Amino acid sequence: MMETLEALLAHLRQVSGTARAVVWAHNSHLGDARATQMGDGGELNLGQLVREKYGPDAFLVGFTTHAGAVTAASNWDEPARRKRVRPSRAAYSAARRRRSISSATTSFSHDLVSPMVAA
Repeated sequence: MMETLEALLAHLRQVSGTARAVVWAHNSHLGDARATQMGDGGELNLGQLVREKYGPDAFLVGFTTHAGAVTAASNWDEPARRKRVRPSRAAYSAARRRRSISSATTSFSHDLVSPMVAA
């Protein structure tokens, strides 16, 4: 994923002289692998690599799934299968009670002016 991001940014720099990107990805790809079991096993992910390369110029927001279905493999190098997603818990409601949506929205939109955005 990092190689693809770098290739896209290089192309954009070549044609326009500057480049910024928004990458929409699941939180398992954008979290920092160094803080997870992935990192303990020596694995890397896009979040870690972008943070190492761009430091404070990177702004990463991970996404998860609430309900529905996804296509994913259970383990690396296994075939992908369509899987039902268990509905998420009421985490959104609890977070909303702790922090108003308007302040979260204001903070989020303000942070999007970062020079490098990967979300």
